[in-house]
Amino acid sequence: MFTDSRTTRLLVSVRTAAEAKLVDQLPVAIIDVKEPKRGSLGCPSPATLRSVRRTVGGDHALSAALGELIEAPNLDRLGTALSGYHFAKIGLARARELADWRMLWRQLLERLPPQMIPVGVVYVDWESCGAPAPADVLATAADMNCGALLFDTFNKAGGDLFRWMRDAELALWVDRVHRHEMLAALAGSITLESLERALALQPDVIGVRGAACRGGRDQALCRKRAAELCLRLSAEQTPPMFQTNESG
Repeated sequence: MFTDSRTTRLLVSVRTAAEAKLVDQLPVAIIDVKEPKRGSLGCPSPATLRSVRRTVGGDHALSAALGELIEAPNLDRLGTALSGYHFAKIGLARARELADWRMLWRQLLERLPPQMIPVGVVYVDWESCGAPAPADVLATAADMNCGALLFDTFNKAGGDLFRWMRDAELALWVDRVHRHEMLAALAGSITLESLERALALQPDVIGVRGAACRGGRDQALCRKRAAELCLRLSAEQTPPMFQTNESG
C-alpha cells in the first residue's frame, strides 16, 4: 500500500466519526478507530466503525483496533462493519497465559475480511503485561503473512515507547521488520516533542492518539494538535535545501 520507503506516514487514532471528520482534510495517511477507554487497543462498536467509514474520504487508509487476543474478539458481532477497512490489529497482552497463543491468533486472523491487512503488535512493556517476547511476535507475524508490525505500549501510565526500549534497539527492530518485508509502525505515547526522535528510527508509520488530544488519550481529539503533528512530520522529512529560509 505504501511504496515510498523514504517517507514516514502519520496514523491518528479516533474514537468517533466526529473526530474522524476533524482530521479528514489533514495529510493523515491512516485513520485508526479505537476506544481508548477499553484499553490500549480497545475495540470500537460496529456502529462507530460504520459511521467513521461513511465520514472519511478516500485519501486515507482505515485501521481498526480489535482488542486483545485473550478477550477473544467477536468478529461475528463486528460483521460487515469492517468492510472498507484496510488494517486490523489485535493485541497480545496476557497471551502467554494461553495454551497456544500462536494457533489462536492465526485462527482469528484467518477470519478477518479478505481485504484487511493483519498488523502484528509488539508491546514493548511485554514482560509486565504478559505478552510474548518481541522476537516471538515478529517470527509469528512473518509466518502468518502480517503486513505490518506495530511497536506500542500496553500500559499507557507506565511511560512512553522510549522508556521501555532504547533508540538503538528500536532501530534494530525496525530493520528486522523491513527485512521481513513488513511495514514498521511505532506508537506508545509519542508526542510532538518526541516525534523527531521516532522519525530518526525510519519507521513507515508513526501512530498517535494522546498527542492529538487536549488532556490525554481519553479526551477529545483536537484538530489543531493533529495539524501541528502533520506539519512537524512534513517539515522533518523535507530535505534542507527545500526548507523555507525564514531569516531571509
